[in-house]
Amino acid sequence: MKFYQPIDGLLGSQRRRRKGRVTFGIFGIGVLGVAIYCLILFYSDPVAEARTDQLNSLPAPDFTTVLTDQAREEHDSARAAVDDQQSARSVVALGRPQRLTGSLRRNQTLFIAMRQAGIEPDNIQPVVEAVDDLFDFRHAQPGHEWEAELDEDGRITDFRYGVSPEEVYAATRQADGTYTSHRVEVALQTQVEGFAGTVITNVYDAVQSVGEGSAVASRFMSIFRW
Repeated sequence: MKFYQPIDGLLGSQRRRRKGRVTFGIFGIGVLGVAIYCLILFYSDPVAEARTDQLNSLPAPDFTTVLTDQAREEHDSARAAVDDQQSARSVVALGRPQRLTGSLRRNQTLFIAMRQAGIEPDNIQPVVEAVDDLFDFRHAQPGHEWEAELDEDGRITDFRYGVSPEEVYAATRQADGTYTSHRVEVALQTQVEGFAGTVITNVYDAVQSVGEGSAVASRFMSIFRW
């Protein structure tokens, strides 16, 4: 004879087993979460944290000093240009021949350089046009030198533009007011010298930083231009 467990007892046992499974599942999920969290902490990137701490420890840049130095440099440059212009104009106003010289600065054209020296635009343009037939002033570089002989009326009688010691162009005023231009024949004596340096900003500044003049720096600029 077989005896069967009452239905109520059977259902109660199944509920207990199901409840135990749910409890075990929740406990397992919790343990798994704790394990993942520990792994994340263990394998975190110490290098990245060290870099972050290093960046945070760096002093903030002093933009006030940078702006102050830049403003001072611009002010000094503008003041020098004004002084040159006022000095040249006072000499021209004397009504006697004179000789003016100068060299191109950074971001400065020949026309602007001569204008700041006190020469009137109407006297500059014919000379620039005459020399432009031989030398393209779009290739003018800082350090190129110029020289102008003026008469008592401020008109240019003779003009020279030096790209380098061996490359010089000249323009001469004729009786009818026009200008003729030519390249000056320069006698050269070759001498081999060596120097070395490091280019930080540009070739021109690097050459000048080792003690060479603007003419040599301009020559190097023309070589590496292409």
